[in-house]
Amino acid sequence: MSVKKYTSIQVLASAIVLACLSSHAHADGAAKVGFDYDSCRLGAKSISALQNCEQARLADVEAQLSSTYRKTMAAMQTDQQERLRASEREWVAFRKADCEEVASQDVGAIAAVNGDHCLVQRTEQHLSELQGMPRTMSTAAR
Repeated sequence: MSVKKYTSIQVLASAIVLACLSSHAHADGAAKVGFDYDSCRLGAKSISALQNCEQARLADVEAQLSSTYRKTMAAMQTDQQERLRASEREWVAFRKADCEEVASQDVGAIAAVNGDHCLVQRTEQHLSELQGMPRTMSTAAR
């Protein structure tokens, strides 16, 4: 019986793919639109390809976030808009610092992949939170 030896990069890349696939479901079960993130990650044959998947998904989810933010702001009163604007600035700073810390725990190309994956996860989570705000804010305003 032979045992194939794997490099730490191969093991780490496999772990990332498995973790991503098992933790990527949206909380509300909604289907993703736009970029086919899961297919991209499954087809990735290198760390560079994984990073391209993360960057493409990040661009997609950031576009969704931007659109949702604009719609949410439009549904709010001026004082609510000011609070949300300030909150968004703080969230952007938090996301950046948090994901830089995640990336700093690794070296080389895998650090960049992990940092980008963190940005994707944090942005998806925030998008979900923001999507719930118009209903909450319009109810509170009445």
